Amino acid sequence: SAGMKVTSLDCRQLRKLLRKEPSRCLVLDCRPYLSYSASCLRGSLNVNLNSVVMRRARGGAVPLHFVVPDAAARARLLPGAEGAAGAARLAAVVVLDQNTGHWQKLKKDSTAQIVLNALLSSLPEAGARICFLKGGYETFNSQYPECCVNGKLISPERTEAERNLASHCEKQSANHKPAYDQGGPVEILPFLYLGSAYHASKCEFLANLHITALLNVSRKSSESFKDQYCYKWIPVEDSHTADISSHFQEAIDFI
Repeated sequence: SAGMKVTSLDCRQLRKLLRKEPSRCLVLDCRPYLSYSASCLRGSLNVNLNSVVMRRARGGAVPLHFVVPDAAARARLLPGAEGAAGAARLAAVVVLDQNTGHWQKLKKDSTAQIVLNALLSSLPEAGARICFLKGGYETFNSQYPECCVNGKLISPERTEAERNLASHCEKQSANHKPAYDQGGPVEILPFLYLGSAYHASKCEFLANLHITALLNVSRKSSESFKDQYCYKWIPVEDSHTADISSHFQEAIDFI
């Protein structure tokens, strides 16, 4: 709505809002997914905008469902709507990035600015208050760490294994499981995992992660996957001289 404005919140005000009405406040974290996964405000949602949406935003505000993909949260942003279990409509939606001091200092092509534009154009004046956190997550986390949660993307053992992969592979026997096959697939995005052929062959890994599709980028195809999963094979040599960039679009289209 043209009449809506962005309200600046400092960290103390956000803390008060979360303490007073946590169920009526939606926090949208516009930092990169890896930063969000490492540490985030408890209960916040990460905004992932792909390159297509970023390009589309240059021509104007993008639809709300690109910014808030969670249907229940999106419904609560609109007047008269109720979320799951009859939750009250949201009173405020708070946008934050890493450390920007004021929303007017945001770059026009930044994720946070695109999110604010989408909210301003989609929400009616009688809807939730649109706010921006001054100082971003960095400042809030330094002042109120008890409101934040830390996550570990990769275990210390995994990191150590990757550091020693080259020397380890030289020493291991032909029958020994390679270092990159230790543990399970690594989460890249909420819906995307990176793993080895060994991981793909283990039904328990795939079932536990709710994997429904497999993209095989290697010299060999595996017919056994075709009946159980949405499957694609892109033949590529496992060599530093292989031109993998020529296959990017094909892989992206499948994903």
